[in-house]
Amino acid sequence: MATRRPALLLVGLLALFGAEGATAGPDADERAAATPLLGGGGGSPFASRGPEGAPLVGLRHTTIVWAGHRIIRSLTPLFRVDGEIRAGAVRGRPHGPELETLARPGYAVGGLLVRSGHRVDGFRIVFMRVEGRRLDRSDVYSSAWIGGQGGGDERLLGCSGRVVTGIRGRHGADLDAIGLLEQPDPLARPEAPPVRLTFSGRIDGSEKIVIDADAARWENVHWGTSNTTVHLGGVAWSPRKHRVLPNRGSTAYLPVDVDFSTARLVKTQGRDTVALIAGPTSVTLRIADGPNGTDQYELSILLQRRRPFAELSIRATIDGSDDILVTAEQATWLHRHWGWPRGEVLLNDTSWDPRRRRALPNEGSTRYLPEGVDLGSARVVHATGRDLVAVETADDHLLIRFADTPVGAGVYEIVIRFGPDPRPLSGSTTCACE
Repeated sequence: MATRRPALLLVGLLALFGAEGATAGPDADERAAATPLLGGGGGSPFASRGPEGAPLVGLRHTTIVWAGHRIIRSLTPLFRVDGEIRAGAVRGRPHGPELETLARPGYAVGGLLVRSGHRVDGFRIVFMRVEGRRLDRSDVYSSAWIGGQGGGDERLLGCSGRVVTGIRGRHGADLDAIGLLEQPDPLARPEAPPVRLTFSGRIDGSEKIVIDADAARWENVHWGTSNTTVHLGGVAWSPRKHRVLPNRGSTAYLPVDVDFSTARLVKTQGRDTVALIAGPTSVTLRIADGPNGTDQYELSILLQRRRPFAELSIRATIDGSDDILVTAEQATWLHRHWGWPRGEVLLNDTSWDPRRRRALPNEGSTRYLPEGVDLGSARVVHATGRDLVAVETADDHLLIRFADTPVGAGVYEIVIRFGPDPRPLSGSTTCACE
């Protein structure tokens, strides 16, 4: 039976936490988002989900002692279909009685907290309340620990708020690895299409064009610069008359803020070599036309819009172990052991009493990160405290972990940065087309 835990503790599990169904059609993976796998590389891969995207509401398992410690021998997913519980295919070879852990009515599996090595040692199921086509990450509880306590550190699968529709992994006789299948997020905004910067013109020889946010600069490397007009971003440019094309006013060729390091080259016309060198603040376009005469070149440079730079500073007095699950929507405090933080927690300039308010919305007066920030780019630039403070990152969330084991409480500070650093970086990448 699943045991009720304080919601705050369960939310703490969220940032640490794979899935299979009754039958898996050939497009099962195309209709679901897959978490990473945790475990070993043995056995054969599997991925299956419940019928018609039914939610995963429980797991049936057996265990066995292997290499001196207990591991998961077999795993069977349980789905709720039209109000009834339906079992999926068994993964692994059952050993002994099968034990079942099932969500209470109105809840479903939201994630797993897993220990694994060469096999899946054990896990805890995190259940979340079903809210339409999403799961409510603020209303959660967890199961008792299932299986063994060996393997590495506990790691989180899922817990994104997307409905879990199956399991994936690897198995032979034992369960070698585990992952989850999730429905695409119905509330997710579609990714913005790349910005397309076009170039067209006749080239005779070797030319170098350096393009940044302020201007484009033309340099003739070999042979003659064409007398004809070229077009950059739809703007007419006569490089023989004007070597520099300002990116403003009537000659603005790139009116949006872009991340030049993401540049990709697409050539649609031209008889010789085109190369693109992408750097953090500019791109260099090289066009080399070796044959006699001139030729028409048509190409596009695809660039992603720049994600905002952001900094998140946290200061807290910790007495035990606590986690903070940070998403684009909210920060959720996950209290795990011993005392609650002493006094208020500072999240940038916002005071937060997590004992009274478990979730801090990222909006209005409590906004701590700008809209559109890339959580997957998180990097720690400063951390202090007498024991442990660390960050685990994923594309859509990060888990900030505090652990204070000495007697009493200690002050901890951590500063995390996101997105491109305001200070220029070195290095570049090159792609070429012939």
